[in-house]
Amino acid sequence: GPPDPSDLIIDRAGLVWFTAQDGNVVGRLDPQTGEVVFVEMPRAEATPFALALAPGGDIFVGLRDSKSILQVDAESLETREYPLTGPETEPRRLAITDDGIVWYTDVDRGYLGRLDPETGVVTEFPSPSGPQSDPHGIVSKEQIVWYVETNASPNQIVRFDTRSESFQSWPLSGFGVVRDLAVTEDGGLAYAMGSLNRVGLISVEE
Repeated sequence: GPPDPSDLIIDRAGLVWFTAQDGNVVGRLDPQTGEVVFVEMPRAEATPFALALAPGGDIFVGLRDSKSILQVDAESLETREYPLTGPETEPRRLAITDDGIVWYTDVDRGYLGRLDPETGVVTEFPSPSGPQSDPHGIVSKEQIVWYVETNASPNQIVRFDTRSESFQSWPLSGFGVVRDLAVTEDGGLAYAMGSLNRVGLISVEE
C-alpha cells in the first residue's frame, strides 16, 4: 500500500482512517472486512498528515505542503479543500470543537489557526511564545483548545478559550520536546515526549 502511514482516527462507525504522507492519500480501513479504500488528494504532493473527526461525522485532513485543510465525506468520500493563509503556512495538527470549528497549529509560523467550514473563513492567532514557538500537538475539550509550543524553552502548554479568544500558558518544566496531546477520561491531559520515551499527565481544573 501507500508508504509512510502517519496519523489515524476511528470514526463513529468503527472505521479506521489514516494518512499516508508519501503516498499522498487518505485511507479508510473496515476492520470487519479488511477492505481499504483510498481517497486521492486534490493535488500532487499535498502531504496529508493530521486527521480530526467532526461532530457531524466528516473527516478533516491537514495538508502540510498544499497549505490547506481537506474535508472528506465519510460515506461518499467526496472532498472539499479549504486554502489557508499563504505559502508559509503549515497545518501540523488538528482539533475540532463542539461547534464544528476546525483548529490547527501552524508549526512554521507560530500561530493557532481557526477554520470555519461553513464559510471557509480562516482566522489566525499568534501563539504566546512568538513565531519560533513551533506549536504542535493540539486537542479540544468543549470550547477550550489546548496545544503545546515545542520550541519554547521549556515547552509550554497553552490554553485558548475560543469564546473570549484569550490565551493562558504554563511551562512543562524539566521535560523534553512534547509532540502530542490527548484528553483523558477524567478531563485531564496526557502528553507524549518522544525524545525521553515518557508520557506525562496534566490535571485540569476548569
